Amino acid sequence: MLAAACRGPSRPSAPAPASGPVPRLLSRALGPAPVEADLASLCDGIGGRPTGSRACDRAVDWALGRLRDGGVDARTEEWTLPRAWLPTREEGSCLAPARFPLRVAALPRSPATPPGGIEAPVAVLSEGERPGAASAGRILLVATRASADGPPKPDGDALRTLVEESRAAGAAALLVQGARPDDVVYRLAPGEGTDPLPLPAAVVGREGAGRLLRLARNGEVRVSLRVDVDAPGPLAARNVVAEWPGRALQGESVLLVAHLDSWDLGTGALDDGVGAVAILDAMRALRELDLRPRRSVRALLTTGEEQGRLGSAAWVERHRAELPSIALAVVADLGAGTVLGFRVNGRKELGRELLPLLAPLPWIRAPYYLASRDGDGDDRSLADAGVPAVLLWQDLTPLGPRWHAGTDVLERVDPLDARRLAATVAAVAWQAADRPARLGAFRPAPTGTPERALR
Repeated sequence: MLAAACRGPSRPSAPAPASGPVPRLLSRALGPAPVEADLASLCDGIGGRPTGSRACDRAVDWALGRLRDGGVDARTEEWTLPRAWLPTREEGSCLAPARFPLRVAALPRSPATPPGGIEAPVAVLSEGERPGAASAGRILLVATRASADGPPKPDGDALRTLVEESRAAGAAALLVQGARPDDVVYRLAPGEGTDPLPLPAAVVGREGAGRLLRLARNGEVRVSLRVDVDAPGPLAARNVVAEWPGRALQGESVLLVAHLDSWDLGTGALDDGVGAVAILDAMRALRELDLRPRRSVRALLTTGEEQGRLGSAAWVERHRAELPSIALAVVADLGAGTVLGFRVNGRKELGRELLPLLAPLPWIRAPYYLASRDGDGDDRSLADAGVPAVLLWQDLTPLGPRWHAGTDVLERVDPLDARRLAATVAAVAWQAADRPARLGAFRPAPTGTPERALR
């Protein structure tokens, strides 16, 4: 999940003395808490975690074990993944008029090429151009504008349409020029779901694609593309759920959410390992310090988020009767950057009430909220079902250029930023769960509003 970049972080002042629940939580998170070791264990010990892979299963078992080792009641819940998508080989090269390798990353849900790959002449499309009759039998190369930060173009729905139109025009395959410099490639998702695309498609590194584009001005260019894919299904996938009971309003809860799955080019440190570890640690902190708020605090670590929030949609369906009792759901899914406020999914009244919860955090200056509900993360699954759900809105400088790329690795997470995120999650969770009145009302979707279904 990714959105437009925000302003950079400010430097913190020293944490407050450890007296009272919030200062105690902050002192623990900013001290020698196990956040860094947990993130290293998840990212280096397990690595990239596509849903349906053995690595994702290991991550689920790992998170379950870490929660239970910390004394938190935790379990897994199964849901059905219609089809996994696990690439095993991705290769590209220019064959003529010069020979050189191309860095490529298949689009999620791309089918495999025929054995041995595809060789064909290139046809160039400018960004926004539709494929026509001249596309038949060719590998289409879409030129794009550079964008070091923020979401690459085209967006998911537009990309899916382009793939479908390319197949209808008789193209052999589709290559999209990467938007980021230094030949960085990434998983650019063509919309949501698990159904295979109608033809092989991949991102090609920006500089390699640029060379192809220049050569194509002077004559025919031939390239090759090979993608091998394992696509088993249906499969049993798992979410991790945990609960720390409240002391009074046990029929109500605050829900903390992050996703354990990631794409495979990197190790999922920023998207969303650091969010998952922060929530895991917040649950352990409440148990370790024996802090019991009025409401229960629950955790949901999902899988299937990268396929279109499938795991959270399955959780919503399974727990539909409980949704009205959720006083607030807080999602962490924007990397390790400083929290700047909240995106409130159209619930402006939540934004006004939530901002004071950030006041005890000295490193957060002038927090604000965004009323928009245009995101595509797990908060949408909950908000669309009526839950007062918000996304922690963060500085995206660490995440932007590394989103879904091989550079999303542990080295790109500042350890202090990771501890601050864990502290923020713990402090917000405690305050939301312990206040006498709940923050948000359950607001079901209007009758006739289509609900997202598993695909």
